[in-house]
Amino acid sequence: MDELRLDGNAAARTLGEVFSFEVTTAHYACESCGRADQIGAAMVYEVRGLGTIVRCPSCDHAMIRLAHSRGRHRIDLRGIRHLQVEDVGREARGDQRMRERGETLLAIYHSHPDSPARPSARDLAAHRYPEALCLIVSLSEPRPRPRAARVADRRACDGRGHVRAGRARGSRPASRAASR
Repeated sequence: MDELRLDGNAAARTLGEVFSFEVTTAHYACESCGRADQIGAAMVYEVRGLGTIVRCPSCDHAMIRLAHSRGRHRIDLRGIRHLQVEDVGREARGDQRMRERGETLLAIYHSHPDSPARPSARDLAAHRYPEALCLIVSLSEPRPRPRAARVADRRACDGRGHVRAGRARGSRPASRAASR
């Protein structure tokens, strides 16, 4: 048996085949220790040939077990007390209203209380609007200031072409000479 340990974001593809919501941002409560967090913060073990196990990062309890074979998904959720998901229909209705009014989404903003104003792995997984800027304010800096990044394909690039998370093939910083 070949086992690979990853963070909870690694379960997004497997869980996304079954559920129609953004799985990594869904909230859970561990049945064993009661820890409440997002699936993206859990630990994931992919056992090749057998399936995926989502474990609590506090007590290592198996919360979710996933297997796929012969065209069927098998999901065991007995290790969690609940799974709370956002109403994706509400977001879709808002998108529809914007289109009807001819409006364009320019940016999505949020704050990082304890980390730099750069898109985190969780931000990259949850960002579903590549046409909109990801605007982040870090509250850990003495003078909070916003920073913007473009996010596409779970990668972020600031306005100067610098990749901030992940790696963009063929991207390079813009030269100063070119901007003069």
